[in-house]
Amino acid sequence: MAHNKKKTSCVVASLLAVTGLPLAAMSADLNVTITHLRNDQGFVDVTLYDHSKGWLDDTYAVGNLTLKAHAGSVHAVFSQLKPGRYAIVTTHDENGNGRMDFVLGLPAEGYAFSNDIRPFFSAPSFDRAAFDVGLTNRQVEIKMVYPLFGKFVKGTH
Repeated sequence: MAHNKKKTSCVVASLLAVTGLPLAAMSADLNVTITHLRNDQGFVDVTLYDHSKGWLDDTYAVGNLTLKAHAGSVHAVFSQLKPGRYAIVTTHDENGNGRMDFVLGLPAEGYAFSNDIRPFFSAPSFDRAAFDVGLTNRQVEIKMVYPLFGKFVKGTH
């Protein structure tokens, strides 16, 4: 196995030397805009995954950004991503308690998935939320949604 890793590293180094491309040229930035934030309370968490294994388990995330909420929209950037398939889940932690609140097993705060997938009773699969990132910068816009009963939960806004 170590021999294969060494061989792969030599091939990559050779390609870089021949093409003259720096390593950063073999990656791209992912610019994410979360829209439809209803207020500036709390924080917006944006979590990025690159595989269905561990989808929605933070320990498998390849990136996580926590931003101060702003009514309207917030922007996040994941830098120097290798080409591949990615998916995002984002939440609006309005009461700032560091977790998503639930009522009767359903979200009580804002949430959204990439591709604006709107699940009804369960989270979407990684494949439904996934999108491609290549060698050029990518822009993704995601609309935050809020459950109707969330406004009745004490401390959510």
